[in-house]
Amino acid sequence: MKGKDPMTFSMGWRKFQSIPVYTMQGDEENDRMRMIKYTPKFGYCYAVFYAPTCSVGTTFVGVQKLYETDDKGN
Repeated sequence: MKGKDPMTFSMGWRKFQSIPVYTMQGDEENDRMRMIKYTPKFGYCYAVFYAPTCSVGTTFVGVQKLYETDDKGN
């Protein structure tokens, strides 16, 4: 996934669209979070995004693309 690509989130009963900022923690002494352009192929990174307030422990799902189907189910 690339940065600046919008994602659709479903959190509780809310659905909203936001643009996540992908970051990785540096290996230096200060351990700053640095923004990255692409998600790593092998490894992990953090995604930070703006969202409506919710209680702690609320589950959420993020979807990058939603495809519509035609009447034939394709």
